[in-house]
Amino acid sequence: IAKAAAASHGVDPSLFAAQIRQESAFDPGARSPAGALGIAQIVSEYHPNVDPWDPQAALDYAATLMGYFLDEFDGDEDAALAAYNAGEGTVKNLRTAYGDRWRDYLPTETRNYLAIIQAGRSRYATGPTPAPSSHAAAPRGQEPAWLDAGARPTSEAPRKLYGREAPLTPPTTRPRGISFPHPHAPQFTG
Repeated sequence: IAKAAAASHGVDPSLFAAQIRQESAFDPGARSPAGALGIAQIVSEYHPNVDPWDPQAALDYAATLMGYFLDEFDGDEDAALAAYNAGEGTVKNLRTAYGDRWRDYLPTETRNYLAIIQAGRSRYATGPTPAPSSHAAAPRGQEPAWLDAGARPTSEAPRKLYGREAPLTPPTTRPRGISFPHPHAPQFTG
């Protein structure tokens, strides 16, 4: 599901799989101290139209955000990942203030996040990996079978999210001047 969601939104599937591994270790029940929930570590306060506990919906939404960030930052994977982790505003402000050296001014957590994902993406570049017997967090070296399942609904029919009908995928456009908040960190304002 993760790789299929990534591919459908123009995101390198191996990059996205490494990102989700870093976000939640593929655990659909993951919770962070910052309030991020589910496999894609989404904060419902900022993203109310996606069910963070539904792996399909959360992965598709996260892939949509990554596709948006890649477009916004001209294909710069580090900028897209940093926007997902530290917020779009943070990345834009740092790039404006520091030019090519913007990465040096990212929070340490985000610099580590980038390094881990970029170093780990090669493990997802070829074929499916062994799967544990459940959707629980996978031990190192094992990923859930649905990572490579490629299962995607064939219709864009509405689905039930939080007891109401909602589209399977979020809108991919936004009004000018409004940033998508990142899934789980405050925006840089300085």
